[in-house]
Amino acid sequence: MIVKPTELRLVANDAGKPKVFGIPNGAATPPKPATFVGMRWPPCEIAGRFAYCQAPGGIILRTPLDGGESKQIAESRSGTQIAAAALGPNHTMVAFFDMKHTTEGERLQAFTVLDEGDVERLSEEGAGATALHLAPRGDGAIAIYLDSRTSMVPVHARSVSLKGEKLALGADTVVFVGGAPERGIDFAIAGTEKTEHFVLLPMSHETSDFGMAAIPVHDPPKTDVPAVWSLYPNGLDPAPIAWGGGFVARVRPRESEVGSPRILELGRLDDKGAFTSLGAIADARRVTDIAMAGDKDGVWILYGDSNATFLEKRICPP
Repeated sequence: MIVKPTELRLVANDAGKPKVFGIPNGAATPPKPATFVGMRWPPCEIAGRFAYCQAPGGIILRTPLDGGESKQIAESRSGTQIAAAALGPNHTMVAFFDMKHTTEGERLQAFTVLDEGDVERLSEEGAGATALHLAPRGDGAIAIYLDSRTSMVPVHARSVSLKGEKLALGADTVVFVGGAPERGIDFAIAGTEKTEHFVLLPMSHETSDFGMAAIPVHDPPKTDVPAVWSLYPNGLDPAPIAWGGGFVARVRPRESEVGSPRILELGRLDDKGAFTSLGAIADARRVTDIAMAGDKDGVWILYGDSNATFLEKRICPP
């Protein structure tokens, strides 16, 4: 999603190329669509003036949002996540997964490309990578990836910057190690260029609890930092979560009973990582994906599953 003064622009993945839909920004309720449009997963990632989209076969295309020519810059594992970020005003990077042979067998690993340059390894040599996101930090970025294993989930962080016209990767730091992973575990990065960043990771806590771990990512990242937990009434799998415009949106069970209905909950995160709920905003029994973007008076929330996607705007006081 791209927020403009007069409209919200939704960027869909149309077989590897961005397809942009404009939504007027003058009303709290978005207009109903005239037609229904299919979207390819994973979604396009926006960085500066470029859209990065995965085409069939895992090919990654870099396309100027002003309508210029698309260029193939890498090839990833088909159907896996990609992430992108701007590095200052003139450069962008994309990160993606590919399957490589390690001492533990064939494993997904993370790689990156600066602009239209060469492919470089992003994840630590020999380690795996199963979920990946980037966030801007100053003139650089912070890269976070999970390496989900049978009995634990290491959370890796590394700073990304420019050295001349080349990409400079900071030390690969394990900032947190969680317990046994849930199926399809994913996370969100909260924070801005001027504030502390947190990894928001829904997962098991202790033996019988489940919740959102807010893990601080310092500059530079520090090893084994304590998490601030916000517990759910019960566990769920998957547990979608997103951050945008200063708010957190997450799916959780409404109650502790097995089979409890799920809700989409909106909340805020303070500068220590503590979560404050603003209440349930939707029934979320089929929500598998969430995206968010903030504007001057509130937050846009896009959520849904493979069958349908819903968009709404919440007017939120500062």
